[in-house]
Amino acid sequence: MKPISLFFLANLIYFLFPLFNTFNSNLQTQIKSPSYIHSGLAKAWVNEEVAKQKITFEEYEMIYNAKTNELSKLFLITMVFFLAFFFVLIHPKQDLFADHVTVGLELMTFTILSAVQLQGILILIIHEYSEILQSEFVGEFAISLISLVLLFYFFFGVERNFYGSKKWRAVINSILCLASFTIVLYIYRALLFFITFWSI
Repeated sequence: MKPISLFFLANLIYFLFPLFNTFNSNLQTQIKSPSYIHSGLAKAWVNEEVAKQKITFEEYEMIYNAKTNELSKLFLITMVFFLAFFFVLIHPKQDLFADHVTVGLELMTFTILSAVQLQGILILIIHEYSEILQSEFVGEFAISLISLVLLFYFFFGVERNFYGSKKWRAVINSILCLASFTIVLYIYRALLFFITFWSI
């Protein structure tokens, strides 16, 4: 199956059976997450819009979440191209942009199926039997740690097998790719908020 076909299949699975809202940030996450640079602005805009429409926050939240869920299914593909841009910067000798897009598609497919869905199942199972993971902070830390390990594994394999990097260079590039993925994820969530807000 082609990378683009696998990506859309993974995308479908994720939105049919969402275990985490990694790529579909609801309104509460958008306005309350301390790690989101745009959260303060988002909260102010939402409060202003609620007052303008003369509705309750809960009513606006329902409208927003339904709309963002719809848009995120279409908007997720943009992450592939943002990632490809960063891959160009990390691998300037790789001439074809299409090659970086292919890696982006494979990365997002891997992320959706492995780093989100499979770890989600694992966390839910452990959560049932471990009081430690009942803590929201510990749960988030566990999810983040597993994600980082899985993504580093993916990037290191791509560096060695696709880009042909030596081991030491593969480690450095994998760290840079991890940082790029984090940046792109924040950009994606911010854009998703603004597009959703302007679409309501």
